[in-house]
Amino acid sequence: MYRERSPVGISSPQEERHERTGEYTLHGDWINAWDPKEFERRMNNCIRAGYVCGTDGNPSIG
Repeated sequence: MYRERSPVGISSPQEERHERTGEYTLHGDWINAWDPKEFERRMNNCIRAGYVCGTDGNPSIG
């Protein structure tokens, strides 16, 4: 497991303050471990179709 230490005063490892501008930035990593066919099915049936889907990847209609 990878863990990054935060500077003192930062509430989470993902939140860092830019020293020059004083603005905050967020960082996150994403690892794609989906079966490509299942990922595409869920993208087509849920995201692209505009539906909210359950954990089974099928639209919750009703």
